[in-house]
Amino acid sequence: MLGRLPHMNMFSIPSNEDELLADKTAQQLKITHFLKTSFAVLSDGEKQLVMIGRALMQNTPLVLMDEPAAYLDIVNRYELSLLLKRIADETGKLIICSTHQMERLEHDSDGMLIIADQKMKLYSDKSEFKNVVHQSFGIV
Repeated sequence: MLGRLPHMNMFSIPSNEDELLADKTAQQLKITHFLKTSFAVLSDGEKQLVMIGRALMQNTPLVLMDEPAAYLDIVNRYELSLLLKRIADETGKLIICSTHQMERLEHDSDGMLIIADQKMKLYSDKSEFKNVVHQSFGIV
């Protein structure tokens, strides 16, 4: 529910809508079994999924995530990338993620924003992604 705090005042209790959103988000992330678990006892990957849920619970048109797949095993990393793409497609949210996981970039995103030499450029032609990354980072 911490993701709903911006929508509440200090005396508010979560609404039925908040509860439904929490359940839906937990189901999407496959973390319903964490809803009654203390955050402190979760693994790093489990905490990462909970924090992503918290971001999604804010229900904003833009979601900015820094390395959302960090600490996740390969299965959860793959499922998260599919989920974020599906959420963006279904809701029209703009989801921007920084990543070092370049191998799935052309499958999981509609565009790639490269910041290099104090310039920012958006690439939407997926066939260019690999070459742009190689050129931007001096990979031969």
